Amino acid sequence: MKAHRPLAGNTSITTLDLSDNTIEEDGAKALAGNTSITTLDLSRNTIGDEGAQALAGNISITTLKLSRNGIGDKGARAFAGNISITTLDLSDNYIGAEGARALAVNTSITTLDLSVVMSVDIRGDLRG
Repeated sequence: MKAHRPLAGNTSITTLDLSDNTIEEDGAKALAGNTSITTLDLSRNTIGDEGAQALAGNISITTLKLSRNGIGDKGARAFAGNISITTLDLSDNYIGAEGARALAVNTSITTLDLSVVMSVDIRGDLRG
């Protein structure tokens, strides 16, 4: 049994670290339905764009760590409309200028990590 399955329906856990657990798209989709988790670390898994899109629809997560998950611009764009996430780590993924521009419109994200994928200068100019 995969680690995420019994945890997806848990209603008491608020902080969950499943980094390095071979969580794939289906696992991210299952966890996206959990409304008690506020801090979720899925770093170094393989959730891809589809998993990121599912998690972007969650309204209880405030801190989300998704480094090294094979997420591209499509997955990054999904977070543009999320209103609950304040800290988002998308480092070491495949996000380019298009994904960064989409993230830039989100006003609830106060801490954004796009290290390794690109640099963003303080004037808002994007450099890939």
